[in-house]
Amino acid sequence: MDTAVLKKGVEWGLLKRLDGKSFCFTGTMSVKRDDMGFLIRGLGGVVQTSVTRTTTFLIVPGDEFRKGSKYQAAERHGTVIIDEQDCCALILPTLEELLVAN
Repeated sequence: MDTAVLKKGVEWGLLKRLDGKSFCFTGTMSVKRDDMGFLIRGLGGVVQTSVTRTTTFLIVPGDEFRKGSKYQAAERHGTVIIDEQDCCALILPTLEELLVAN
């Protein structure tokens, strides 16, 4: 996948922009972190290796993961903690959004 595909996806209303949002990952994901990072960066988001006060979202795997230092930092900084499925919801428009756009 290249950035041209992502740009077309946004242009066609199939993907949402992530401008101004920053993301950090923790735990073992079902998708490679490099792939998730490429997608996030391609949509205008920023990928961070650690949680800081500027981190918008900490992405965790499903229910079972070790709540280590990144998780604790996210709680301390008030970072929104989401799972992979919630992350997809940030990127993919709802059916209503698709219908309104067309």
